[in-house]
Amino acid sequence: MKQAEIFHTTRCTGQTYTHEQWIEHCRQHRQGGFIAFTYKDFQFNEFDICMTPHTLTDYNHNGCQLRITTAESPNGRWDYGINYAFGSGGGGHAPSFIGDQIRGYATEKEAVFAALRQAEGWLTRENSSSPEAKEFMAKIQEYKTWFDPRQLELFG
Repeated sequence: MKQAEIFHTTRCTGQTYTHEQWIEHCRQHRQGGFIAFTYKDFQFNEFDICMTPHTLTDYNHNGCQLRITTAESPNGRWDYGINYAFGSGGGGHAPSFIGDQIRGYATEKEAVFAALRQAEGWLTRENSSSPEAKEFMAKIQEYKTWFDPRQLELFG
């Protein structure tokens, strides 16, 4: 298949699709896809999304939510997923397959720390001085001390 004809590539399997093939594939798998690749206990679908990530934080208090998940790819690189809600907003994404040595993180701890920094940035931009926001920021700071990749582990 010529490069110009490629519409979608599933990184975890290397499978490529033309536009027509991808449309037909999506018609056949309307119920959310299928597991295309498994590494350790991580299962990735054809969209390179990990369907069985590790859950490292799952905070839900006073309308503030933070859930951080991780997945490792065969090259040893980690990615994080994050779901958050605060006030009137929220968002997130799932961890995905990392097919190169440039993207992602060298350790699971580094991936979680990056997710926490992202959550901290969102909350700072929200610029709320409510007691809930202060409590949520304190929880993020607590998690950052747990997952700081510069922190030595005695029994890791």
